[in-house]
Amino acid sequence: MVDTARRAVAELAASQHRAFTRKQAAELNFDYRRIATAKREGWLIEPRPGVLALDGRPTWEQRLSIVLLASGGRAVASHRTAARLHGFDGFETAGNATLEVSVTGDVHFEPGTSAVVHHVKSLDQCDITTVRGFRCVRRERALAELGSVVKDERLVRR
Repeated sequence: MVDTARRAVAELAASQHRAFTRKQAAELNFDYRRIATAKREGWLIEPRPGVLALDGRPTWEQRLSIVLLASGGRAVASHRTAARLHGFDGFETAGNATLEVSVTGDVHFEPGTSAVVHHVKSLDQCDITTVRGFRCVRRERALAELGSVVKDERLVRR
């Protein structure tokens, strides 16, 4: 017999770079008992409280998805991470593994991974877009932000 809840969770995970929240799982009838079983079986991990991920070697995209999900929708990819998502020259390689996200100054968020959290005064909706499924600052804002974190030739287009 096919477990429709397990299939639904697998499809959700595939659409979010192999990560999802406990709340999302519950909405798909994949409750805490099923989560506990999946963790015992070794195919599911909980890298951040409330955020679940399919086990295996984590990709940069999965790590970013985990951080953004852990923020409860309050963080957006920014700075070097946004530059990589937008495909800026010099930022597209795995050598740019640092995760950087921005939250407004009144939000307290501990990513729990090797991520840098930038507290910014405001994040207007006109500054935010979606790139490859991630909430991310727009290209123009990403370019402006890079000046505060990168001091090399990657900012100069040839």
